Order: sequence, then structure tokens, then C-alpha cells
Amino acid sequence: MFMRFLPIQDKPEFDISYKSSVITIPNAVSKETAASLIEYASGTSSGLHRRGSKSYGVIADFSTCLIPSTNAIYDLLESAWEHYCSAAHPILSFIEQYEIKMYSKGDSFGYHQDNKGSIEHNISRKINLIVQLSDETEYDGGDLIAGNHSCPRTFGTAIMFPSYFLHCVTPITRGQRVSLIGHAWGPLY
Repeated sequence: MFMRFLPIQDKPEFDISYKSSVITIPNAVSKETAASLIEYASGTSSGLHRRGSKSYGVIADFSTCLIPSTNAIYDLLESAWEHYCSAAHPILSFIEQYEIKMYSKGDSFGYHQDNKGSIEHNISRKINLIVQLSDETEYDGGDLIAGNHSCPRTFGTAIMFPSYFLHCVTPITRGQRVSLIGHAWGPLY
């Protein structure tokens, strides 16, 4: 009898909601921390700039800037990464510099994936982190949707999920939505 290297079986069910794989951490940042980050992003030296689509077929329009690696937010969010890793067990190597994204009326970010990789370095983006820096009453629209799962809008909540999940931010219809974005990298899958 021939012994197969890999067994044959039915494909597993696929859950487009992603709900079971989206981890939320309430109260990841305080009002003071959020205000400090927003003040930095709004300052003249932050490098805040408009950004559009980088990928064919993805509609994107928002303002963005990077947060220096010396900012206290990196230490503050260390526990969020630890929490995610203990729950989901990814193998991670480093995080990118955090980014502030500001969405104003009419801004959005169409469905996209954030997984990027480097075969030559055997590494890829694996995990997304999005932290709500705006109070949910300050804007309308601007929902973060992963698959077909609408993520919490509660101020200070950290939302984490694999970077290969399709996700979007719906158009802002009133006010301004501000969030902090992070990406963790690790060995290729």
C-alpha cells in the first residue's frame, strides 16, 4: 500500500465573519494618552500628510503620520501584544512604527489586506492592531469592518486580527475618526 506524505480530507468550513479571530482589548489607552497622540499628529512637525490608494482597486483617502519609537505608547501597548500572543500564539519578530490615521468627512479605506512579505528575508506582516482614539460619538460612519464583522467603536479599545483578513473603514459622514495603527511581523507562514 502506498503511504501518502499528506493525508486527503475535506476542506474545513470557512467563517467569513472573522469574529472568533478578532481580539478586542478594552481601555488600552486613556483619554490623556489619546489626546497627546492626536496633538502630536496635528502638530506642524509630525509629518501628517494626506494618503490615497497604494493598491490598484482599493479606495483610500485619509491623513496619516508615524509615531516616533521613543513615544511612551510603545511601552503602553506592550501588554496588548502580550495578550494577543497568549491568546492566538503567532510567532512574531518585531512591530513597525505606529501610525496615526485621521479620517475626516468623506474619507474611507476600502476593503484591503495588510499582509506584505519578503521572501528574501523570510518575513511577513502577520498581525494588525487598531486602537480607537476618537470617542464614538464624535463621528458617524467610519466603521472598522473585518470580513463582515463590525468591530467595536468604543474609545480606547484595541482591536487585533491577522493582517491577511479583508477589512475596511467605511466612509465618514460626520466628524473625525482618529486611530492608532500597528503591524507585527514574523516568519513567513
